[in-house]
Amino acid sequence: MSIVTKMECVHSENPEWFTTGAEYDSEPRGEDTCICGDNLVSDLNPEDWYEMSQRADGLWFLTGYQQSVLFRAGRTNP
Repeated sequence: MSIVTKMECVHSENPEWFTTGAEYDSEPRGEDTCICGDNLVSDLNPEDWYEMSQRADGLWFLTGYQQSVLFRAGRTNP
């Protein structure tokens, strides 16, 4: 079973993908931390999970999206 961390969206320039104030599940996938979005399903990523990177201030962002969506880590469920 994977460790799931709730991530709160604190900024989103793409509200159709992630809604500011909403919580989303993230989990480790190999060496990456990935997040599950609402409407980001594409041919390249049919499972709807996207890699994240962490900034120096502790906020997380979607890798490759120029920090247009930011998250704060919340509670963790084993």
